[in-house]
Amino acid sequence: MSLLLSSTFLTFSLFTLSLYSADTTKIINHTQVTKEQDCFRDEFSDYDLWIEHTRQKFERAYDTETIVNKATSLFKAQHSREMFEIYQKQLECRTFIYDVDGVPVEGYVIKPKNVTQPLPVVIYNRGGNGNFGAVRFMSMFKTLFPLAEQGFVIFGSQYRGTLNENTKLRYGFQRAFSNQHKDEFGGKDIQDVTRLIDFIPSIIGADPKRIGLFGWSRGGMQNYLVLRQLDNVKVVVTVAGNTDLLSGLTLRPNMERVYKKRIPNYNKDKIGTLESRSAIKWVEKLPQDVSILLMHGSADKRVDVSQSIEFAKKLKLHGISHKLVIYEDDDHSLTKNRAQANKEVVTWFQKHL
Repeated sequence: MSLLLSSTFLTFSLFTLSLYSADTTKIINHTQVTKEQDCFRDEFSDYDLWIEHTRQKFERAYDTETIVNKATSLFKAQHSREMFEIYQKQLECRTFIYDVDGVPVEGYVIKPKNVTQPLPVVIYNRGGNGNFGAVRFMSMFKTLFPLAEQGFVIFGSQYRGTLNENTKLRYGFQRAFSNQHKDEFGGKDIQDVTRLIDFIPSIIGADPKRIGLFGWSRGGMQNYLVLRQLDNVKVVVTVAGNTDLLSGLTLRPNMERVYKKRIPNYNKDKIGTLESRSAIKWVEKLPQDVSILLMHGSADKRVDVSQSIEFAKKLKLHGISHKLVIYEDDDHSLTKNRAQANKEVVTWFQKHL
C-alpha cells in the first residue's frame, strides 16, 4: 500500500504554483523579475482546502472509499495542519518569471517573514526533467519550507521548458512561454541557475555574500555544473546525486530516452555529452575551498548509492572537504529518514554558511 500511495503522490501532484493572481509586495526588486505571486493562495490558502483538493484527486484515482480514506489519512499525517499553519504564518513564498537571455523561466523564493538581519541564501536545484519533478507546493512543504524556517532564503529555478510542455491551457501560466526553449538536462538550463545569482542582491533580507547549493538527484548534477562556473559558492548539499551518467545507465537504461530527448547532439556524441555532465570525471575542476555534504539511501533504485560512495572517494583524493551520509535501506526520496535528513541539511548549512 505504501508504494502505491507514494506513486500516487507523484502522479497526482498538486497544481503548479505559477497561477497568476494579484499580490501586494514584492520580495525581489529587479526589473527582470516579473509576475511575482504568493504560493499560499487558491487551494493552498487554507489547510482544509488543500486537504479537500487532495482528497478529490484520490477519489479520481481509487475505486473504493476505503482506499481514499486511507490515502487521505496518510497524506494528513505526512502534511500536518500544525506545520502548514506554522509555515504560512512564518514564511513568505513567491513564484515568479525571470529572464535568461530572452528566455522566460519560472522561479520561486521562500524566506522567513520579519527578517531583522541578512540571511544566507540556498539555491535549490530540483531533480527530474521537463515537467516531471517540477517544484510544486507539496515538495516545498516537505523539503524547502523546513530549511527556510531555520533562517535561510531559498531560491530556485524550474529550468527552461518546465511547466509548459503538454500542460493544459486552463492553468494559464504557460501562455508566457515558447516550446522552443526546452530543458537540456545540464545544457543551457545551467544558465537558468547561474542567472539567479544576479538577483540575490535584490531579494529583501538576503545576504549575497553567503550562498550555498542544494540539489536532489539530477539537481546534484546541476550543483556541480553550476559550481564550476561560480567562485562565490562555498557550501554544497547533494542528495541522491547523479555524478556519473554513463554508469547510471546500467541501473536505469530507460534514462537514455530522456537523454536522447533532452541533450543536444546526444546521438552524435553520447559519451562526450554524458561525461561533460558527470562531475566524477572532472572533480579536479571543482573549487578546493568548498564543503560538500553527500546523502544517499542504500536502497535507491533511481541513482545507485555507489555514485555517492565513489564520488566521495574522488573528493578525498583531491582534498575537497566533504561528508558522506548513507541511510541504510532507504530509497531515492529518503522516505524513511526525511526528518533526520532535513536536520542534517540544516546543520550543514548553518555550520558552513
